[in-house]
Amino acid sequence: MSGLYEEKFPTANWGGIPRYCRASLRRWIEEGTEVGDFLTAVLSNDLRKAVCYADEDNRKALLAYVHFLHTDAPSECWGSPEKLKAWKEAGGLAGIERRRAAP
Repeated sequence: MSGLYEEKFPTANWGGIPRYCRASLRRWIEEGTEVGDFLTAVLSNDLRKAVCYADEDNRKALLAYVHFLHTDAPSECWGSPEKLKAWKEAGGLAGIERRRAAP
């Protein structure tokens, strides 16, 4: 993976996140792009829904998601439905960077 996220978080550890979810999670962080039900539940800090929507691999990886978000993701992009709404409206890291660069 390479892009804006990697520039901001060069030492991020994706190791415990299933490979097939990494791109969606990265797009969420970089662009505020919508994700599926499972990642929405994880990002919203809704354990009950996360467990309900998780496949077997993601259920086993829940601790890795929590660790990743806590240590390797902007705190503004996860934690509650309100934070998710604001992050999406901001356009993720890319949207925030565009606004900062605007004259």
